[in-house]
Amino acid sequence: LDRVRMSRSWSMVLTPVCIVIAVVVAGVAGHHLISRGWHQFQDQPTQSAVPRSSDPAARLTTLAGNRHQVWTSALDAYKTDRARGIGPGTFEFWWSAHATNPEYIHDAHSLYIEQLAELGIPGLALLLVLLALAATTALRARRFLTRPIDLGASAALCAAFAVWLVFAGVDWMWELPAIGTIA
Repeated sequence: LDRVRMSRSWSMVLTPVCIVIAVVVAGVAGHHLISRGWHQFQDQPTQSAVPRSSDPAARLTTLAGNRHQVWTSALDAYKTDRARGIGPGTFEFWWSAHATNPEYIHDAHSLYIEQLAELGIPGLALLLVLLALAATTALRARRFLTRPIDLGASAALCAAFAVWLVFAGVDWMWELPAIGTIA
């Protein structure tokens, strides 16, 4: 595969083009699946956020749950005071007062939406700057690596951080110290 390398200028052009093509093909080919998933995501659960089934893995095949309600509630909290938010660590109280179901919720299940609701635009901006600085530092440190094993380890850690950045946007597990430490 080393003989099939392309020049840096070609890769700078082809990489975004390939990404756009992949997104368009996925959107066109998977339109029905995406539409069905979006409707499942928006549906309000009747009893519990986790569908009950004899198969514990059944919950992994659906997007149904209460996440849409929680995120909508957090965005409603943000709209009450866009500059300051509702206060750090207060989403659970907001949910208790404004919930559309009786389920106890402690977090907004999204680092970004929760920061926006609790700390407003300045809080979200500071969080994004911090995460961008961490990502930039990791990517800039790669310039000084020369050994293939070091480059591979760096690429793996950068990929793990990228996964964490996405994961923090859709779940509350980012609050667990072990998960954050790995990131």
